[in-house]
Amino acid sequence: MRSLLPKTYYPFFARFRHPSAIQEKAARPLLEGKSVLLVSATASGKTEAFMAPLVERYYAALRTGQQHLLLVCPTRALVNDAARRLQAPLAACGLELRRRTSDASENPEEQAAALWITTPESLDSLLCRHARWLGKTAAVILDEIHLLYGTPRGTQALCLLSRLDWICRALHKPLPQRVGATATASQPDFIAHSFLGEHSQVLEEMGRRPLRAHYHEWIDFDNLRDTLADLSKGHKVLLFAASRAEAEEAATSLRGRPPFGSHVYVHHSSLSRQLRLKAEQSFLRQSCALLCSTTTMEVGVDVGDIDWVVLLHPPEDRLGFVQRVGRSGRRGGAAQVVACFRQPGERMRYQYFLERAHAPGMATGPAPPHESVVVQQSLSLLYQNPRKTIQAAAVVQRLPKELADHWDEEEVETTLERLVESKWLLDGYLPSPRLEAAYRRGQMHANIGSLQQKQVEIREAFSGRVLGTVEADRRGRIPSRITLGGHTQKLRQDYKQKTVLARAETGPQGEVAVPGSGPAAPIELESSQDFAHWLGLGPRCLLSGPQGNLLGHFLGSCWGQIFARHLSQNYPGQVFYADAYVVAWQGSLVEEVWNRDALWGCMEKFAPAIRQSLQLGRWFAYLSKKRQRRELRQQLRWDWVDKEWLNSPILPVSGPSAKALKEFLRRDTELAVAGFFPISAEDL
Repeated sequence: MRSLLPKTYYPFFARFRHPSAIQEKAARPLLEGKSVLLVSATASGKTEAFMAPLVERYYAALRTGQQHLLLVCPTRALVNDAARRLQAPLAACGLELRRRTSDASENPEEQAAALWITTPESLDSLLCRHARWLGKTAAVILDEIHLLYGTPRGTQALCLLSRLDWICRALHKPLPQRVGATATASQPDFIAHSFLGEHSQVLEEMGRRPLRAHYHEWIDFDNLRDTLADLSKGHKVLLFAASRAEAEEAATSLRGRPPFGSHVYVHHSSLSRQLRLKAEQSFLRQSCALLCSTTTMEVGVDVGDIDWVVLLHPPEDRLGFVQRVGRSGRRGGAAQVVACFRQPGERMRYQYFLERAHAPGMATGPAPPHESVVVQQSLSLLYQNPRKTIQAAAVVQRLPKELADHWDEEEVETTLERLVESKWLLDGYLPSPRLEAAYRRGQMHANIGSLQQKQVEIREAFSGRVLGTVEADRRGRIPSRITLGGHTQKLRQDYKQKTVLARAETGPQGEVAVPGSGPAAPIELESSQDFAHWLGLGPRCLLSGPQGNLLGHFLGSCWGQIFARHLSQNYPGQVFYADAYVVAWQGSLVEEVWNRDALWGCMEKFAPAIRQSLQLGRWFAYLSKKRQRRELRQQLRWDWVDKEWLNSPILPVSGPSAKALKEFLRRDTELAVAGFFPISAEDL
């Protein structure tokens, strides 16, 4: 490799004893200009694996400012971490890097750099404001690409790549080389083909580290603290919570007592950049500390050696489990996890994660694109045009193939008319005051969350320092107190200055609000079906008893919600239980309730009611009704359900095989399943 990388080998690889397997595999294809997806375990040196060959290949153009590299990370925390890690080796090569996010909005045309690190939303902003400058992009790298695949942000990234190629063609520049990197990908071929092109290459090198799991039956945080005191013995622990609220609660409950004392920190997206960085740096410096986090710490960010990872809940899929557990033992030791469970079914899911951690995932086909992104991209293209207007033909021409096959000018024209009716555009497709305000605030560049959610910035009263954000209600009101960063703050709204001021409180405060948690991540169809096959019960099975039936559908969280409504319609007045794996009801099994026509009808009727769970993006409501129904069917994988699931026999289970199915009935009360289904598991 020294001969292949004469300019970059020592700056990038001097700290390694020898190059890792993925670093050796990646060098030659990247130097040859190929589009490559790197799949390798956490802490295997993927960043150096793609960055050193790319800098080597384009070194002369990078030094003279004729070209630059773009590194796109899914979170701001990853952007900051990548900048910290790459600054020294790039400086040793005589090159500079800069960031472009909402935390660091540097102007690329005024501040030259060889590498720009950004997020999908900020890349969207760059295309609106500095399109010609982007024509000098030599290569674009999508880091942690699995977090984008199958999401509205992933579809947005596809559109941005297509627009970037269009700009380069218009300026008669070579198309940027495309590179992707991930530590966990169940469908690497689909991902590579979608983001990197049909001629892309997948380089996979997955080492398997030993895994040590400790099961902890969840009671309360006092009980968890005792377990951590026994296990950690002066070590560092990273705790993953299901929501921002739970992360704050965990930090508040575990701070100030052994084994961590005051070294308990919080990390989530409602905190300001300064508080997030402070938490990362404080945790990095300590030898015994606890960091309570949401998924913001799931990937990439280097916070030193972590001895144990705590999971308060099973992740939605095994790839999330592997990613989170992989944060521990990064320096060659065993990965160690405290797996918290409340029900026997949760413990069973952990066992599945452990046994299937490195097995190939089940695939029902490539993830469908999110068509609502076309709405947002139309508005983004409007601002890319110096005349600040847009034509339907221009939108269609710049769509990636996944979307262009399903859109024509007439349909885009209809969508633009809906935006005029909704006061986003003026007649002639010019920006309205509403759109101008969203553009200034950066809200126009996003496809996550909701346009109705209003995030209000919180500032410290005596210093003016930004602490984070709080979600206001529909009337713009905020709570009087909030827990932020593990500390209670009293809030006061200054209507004159249009700011929210916070003062720290000590002592008893009464009722305290927490940051909004948002919808829980759904369990996807593929993950649920893979679990069913591990149990030996898939694709669907039935457990019948004297008082009711339990159907193992294993179609994921969204179908579970649809089945709940479907059963309430067909069995009026009878209570039941439904989740991502099973549905239960009283009465006999009626085949007509589960045939194709019945399920098509219930999907068409109830899918719109659960669209928040499907996480369809903030612009979904501006699609035509026909398009909305189409996207709902696509995201629910109706084609697979119709061809595979409905044509599979309903497997009757009994005896030992029924025991696994019964475990999913929650036992919160003597009346099973959270106290509202009066059939115990033993009755089935």
